[in-house]
Amino acid sequence: MGVIKDKGLVLRETAANESNKRLILLTEQNGKLPAFARGALGAKSKLVVGKFSYNEFIIFDGGQFLSLNQVAEIRHFAGITACYESYCAASFMLELADKMVFANMDAKIAVKLILLAFARLNKSRNPKAILAAFIFKFLQKEGFAPLTQSCANCAAENPEFFGNEGLNCANCRQNDAICLNLAAVQALDYILTAEPAKTFNFKASTDVIDILHRCAILFLCANVDIELKSLDFILKL
Repeated sequence: MGVIKDKGLVLRETAANESNKRLILLTEQNGKLPAFARGALGAKSKLVVGKFSYNEFIIFDGGQFLSLNQVAEIRHFAGITACYESYCAASFMLELADKMVFANMDAKIAVKLILLAFARLNKSRNPKAILAAFIFKFLQKEGFAPLTQSCANCAAENPEFFGNEGLNCANCRQNDAICLNLAAVQALDYILTAEPAKTFNFKASTDVIDILHRCAILFLCANVDIELKSLDFILKL
């Protein structure tokens, strides 16, 4: 038995009964944690946690269960709920983290990426671009990174890899491939090589952002075998 003091976000919550909640937390030091919040559904409860907020948690470890004792809000990204596209993108980020981060993992980078993305979404600044950058950077952190200088299918380094039609290996020409123009490749290279704090600082045209968005979703679906309920919503952004 003991006390866990950590910072992080709420990934999801469900009602346990008329007054209590079950929470799934993403914490910086302890990864993903399930916690029981007694009385959280009560009108006078002090355990109310915003969906898009960064918090400090004090959790009682009872050995077989974790109980949320105190929560202090550090920052609430209220602007996300004012924009439908931002809301969909932020919800997808939380679900992706929920499926890919585990207990006892160091989740500092995951939390940092989400908070950086939330800060941009909070101002409704191009949710599609922010989401694409987040997916690529988050998957890179988890060990999945796309190739940008050679064909992912045959690994050929083709001198004509960058042509008028974009990034498309003449050896493969796969039907489900998305052709990347040079500007899209440069933007993707920036996302993959930038420090987390600068991940979302790139600028691109609407066409390039559309390409990156489609590529990010295709790359995610091709490399990660998980079911994401919010995927249908971000496909329509």
